[in-house]
Amino acid sequence: MARGRLDSKRPCGDSSKEVLDMSWQDGDKPLNKISRRKFLSTSLQVGLGMIGVSALNACAPAATPGASQSAAPATSAPAVPTTAASKGPVTLEFWQIAQGANYDKVLRQLIEEYEDSHPNVKVNLTVQPQKDMDTKVRSVYTSGGPGPDLMICGSVYSLTYARMPYGFIDLTDRIAAEKLKDTIAPSAWETMQENDKQFGVPFTAFLFLLNYNKDLYKAAGLSGPPTTLDELLANSKKITDPSQDRYGFLAFTAFPAWILEQLWYDAGVGYFEGSENFDKYDVTKPITITKPEAVAALEYVKSLAETAPGGLQGNIGVKTGDADAAFAKGNLAHFYTHTIHTSQIQSYNENMVPQKNFDVAAFPKGPKRQGVMFSTEVAGISKGSKDPDAAWDFLKFLSDLEGRIAPSSGTVPLRGDVDVDQNQAGSWLVPIGRQLLQGEVFPQAYFPQQGAFASSLTSNVEAYFLDKKSAEQALSDVATEAAKSLKQ
Repeated sequence: MARGRLDSKRPCGDSSKEVLDMSWQDGDKPLNKISRRKFLSTSLQVGLGMIGVSALNACAPAATPGASQSAAPATSAPAVPTTAASKGPVTLEFWQIAQGANYDKVLRQLIEEYEDSHPNVKVNLTVQPQKDMDTKVRSVYTSGGPGPDLMICGSVYSLTYARMPYGFIDLTDRIAAEKLKDTIAPSAWETMQENDKQFGVPFTAFLFLLNYNKDLYKAAGLSGPPTTLDELLANSKKITDPSQDRYGFLAFTAFPAWILEQLWYDAGVGYFEGSENFDKYDVTKPITITKPEAVAALEYVKSLAETAPGGLQGNIGVKTGDADAAFAKGNLAHFYTHTIHTSQIQSYNENMVPQKNFDVAAFPKGPKRQGVMFSTEVAGISKGSKDPDAAWDFLKFLSDLEGRIAPSSGTVPLRGDVDVDQNQAGSWLVPIGRQLLQGEVFPQAYFPQQGAFASSLTSNVEAYFLDKKSAEQALSDVATEAAKSLKQ
């Protein structure tokens, strides 16, 4: 049984501090020992630092044909910066993925405060959906030209952008000079580092959790949350009663990779041979999503999906926002999503009060283990930035005030030394997130070619739900299509 271990040999700002080793090497040790291990380095214990979580809707980057997981961009780190305010006037183009009205409001307030204290700096904020921003930034980072001085993107994109000719710069020396690794949990950096270089700063985290309706549980005489896969399925079936307009589980197909990655990790299987711990990927290794454990996971998802409103057909084409709205109606017992979406449920229905009418929990334990999937946003600086020093100064400012902006969107501050704004709608998720992230965690798949799997998973899972393919054939077709894309 895999477990995490802290390895004091890996440096994290101060090489004398313990840091988390995500290699899960001790296969014969009991899993439950991870909960008794320190998740954070010594300097983070008081601050309850945690690792983070991904972009709002686009949690799968487009495939990068021919990109190698081991190929690192040849970019040397700029000199440690001077203070931006000491320089001449500069306008920074700042691109940010859309995170909702509350997040946008807080972010603009922070920009105004920064400009007031840095009169020589103006920050132009451009907010756009991750998919739209990804399309634009790929063109800029491939060919050059006008673009962002800095940007915040989903962690699944960070290494893709770092490897592009005009993508993210190496921030290793800057991060070390500010000792940021002393205040952010080590594993939060995993998705933006390569060959001992850091190409971004993790900025807020979100967790993928089971959302369950406490009212429906009570009405059915059930206690929650479910702790095993069998219990989750049994509860979903018991609650489902179309004549009473009550349903068990919505397994929406817009991003089937979310729940499948959760189940695959808990079953000890990954995308490639050697990637079962979701901490490293070698895309030259055999694809392993056709293993019996992976097939069984998909079959389990279909069993849950049968209890959705409209049965199996009711899961087809349902997007993340649609799933939020469906759960907010109050007649759906469960769905699996990340905390950014969870924070928006009450906005659809004011009578769905967090922790009263519904709550969140770690997904039930799988055949081999139980982990919590997470992702982060990443703040990076472009190679084409007109003033990398000014961009870095603004990035540090945002990091210092992470506790104000994170709960506005249902994310968790990664900095263990920041105060949390308790007036934000998502603040109730922060202590839950911090507690869970001290246990066993794993990052959402972040290898650049994951997009080759994501789109294929959607179409093939839908075909399986509609009985056009078997589970084995669906995943075999995904593997075949992804393999072709990887060779291009």
